[in-house]
Amino acid sequence: MAASDSSERLFRDYSGRMLLILTVGSIFATFGRRVLSPLLPAIIADLGITPFRAGIALSIGTASWAILQYPSGRMADQLSRRTVVVGSLSCVFLGAALLSVTPTYLVFVAGASLIGVSEGLYGPASRALLSDLFTARRGQAFGLLNASIDLAGLSAAAAAIGVLAIAGWQLTFRVVAIAVLPVLAMLWYLSREPIVLSRFDVGVRETAGRLLSFSQIKWIALAYILYMTTVQGVVAFIPTLLALEHGFSETAASAIFGAMFATGLVTKPLAGRLSDRFPRLYVSGAGLLFATVGLVALVLAPTPVVALAAVLVWAAGGKMFPPVMQAYLMDTFDDDSKGGDFGALRSVFLIVASIGPAYVGFVAGRTTYTFAFGTLIVCVIASAAIVIGLGRTTPS
Repeated sequence: MAASDSSERLFRDYSGRMLLILTVGSIFATFGRRVLSPLLPAIIADLGITPFRAGIALSIGTASWAILQYPSGRMADQLSRRTVVVGSLSCVFLGAALLSVTPTYLVFVAGASLIGVSEGLYGPASRALLSDLFTARRGQAFGLLNASIDLAGLSAAAAAIGVLAIAGWQLTFRVVAIAVLPVLAMLWYLSREPIVLSRFDVGVRETAGRLLSFSQIKWIALAYILYMTTVQGVVAFIPTLLALEHGFSETAASAIFGAMFATGLVTKPLAGRLSDRFPRLYVSGAGLLFATVGLVALVLAPTPVVALAAVLVWAAGGKMFPPVMQAYLMDTFDDDSKGGDFGALRSVFLIVASIGPAYVGFVAGRTTYTFAFGTLIVCVIASAAIVIGLGRTTPS
């Protein structure tokens, strides 16, 4: 390792300050898209639109998030990490500001799109910046950053309940627009990187050639696609599975669903710490095997208590995968192209994995949700086998 544990501060010095700023920034970049879902019934009623039109707006935001992964990383490599992260949080402000005063459907679409753009820009650039600051503790740093995604999910659910109880849905975005400004200011003044505004080379053919030259990356991409497809499908239909086929109440199903997000606050930092001490691929593969046990138990769960325990096991194991694999990829990619390479890979597996909910809905419509979830178990096992197999052939 180029750096020692003692020279990399998680909570102090410049590296610690930047980790804190990036983690808080990640919450804002993630929160906006997460909170739109629980607010959607109120938005539909307020704007007088159909669920289909509301879904189109959310789909545009999601597509923006997925597609912009590669441009984000590429700009972070050629301009500066700080430039892209500042741009991302600026989009959070602009998108939230639009949504806070939304008078028409088109303004709603524009605001939702900017929220998707902000999250798409933030991911690769923030992780490239973090990997510049941490080497020996890279796994721990990525674990903390990734835990912010779960915190954003929990905060979105709580905020939606609280805001709708006291005021209109726009209040949520007024708060976001105001609260993100101090984070943006801290990033602007405390980061040592320059702000660079110029043209950048997209370099799709160059990046694709570089990625395809590594056979290992192809297997990593397949493992990621299998994992993310499963996650997208499971998250979309866990409450439906529990309510319709297990016969649980909607309250119990929703509570079990919410417990999934809380697990990541503990699991992700812990997984990152373990991966700094043991081979990352083995840590990630072990997490997927643990997740498999939880998913099997969830499919067979006879009572809400068993289902809750199963979801906690599923989430605890599954949420080990993202921070550990992200740290591993940053270890693997060249320093001068890691932002673009990581962003390109994320664009591929996020776009492909978006079929997860459609796949579960299709299979469940012709069989059962239990059968559909059972096929996803095979995907997790295959992903674990790939990652562990790579660990056996990759030097530590």
